[in-house]
Amino acid sequence: MYSCKVGLHQINISSDVCNLPLNVHKYNDLFIGLEEYIVIICNLPILLAERRMKVSDLIRGTGINKTTLHKLYNDELTRIDFETINRICDFLDIDVGDLLSFKKNSEE
Repeated sequence: MYSCKVGLHQINISSDVCNLPLNVHKYNDLFIGLEEYIVIICNLPILLAERRMKVSDLIRGTGINKTTLHKLYNDELTRIDFETINRICDFLDIDVGDLLSFKKNSEE
């Protein structure tokens, strides 16, 4: 069971809804959760594979904490600093949109 605080509201969501961590967002006074959800996807595994790099190469090249990069790589982070995004994008010579992508799903 995941718990998320949106404004003054505490919302609990079952983790078995879609087999991935599900964050609930408040958008235009509507709660987006079970039927419709927003996912930010990190493309770091793809970007590293294209460059034949390992996470350890990125750690050495950026100086970012090992735990932070492994959580980002395994899509376990719930928040990320702008400085972290900046270092990764600078080291890999990519734009933010290459690293992170937005996906909105509806179950219909």
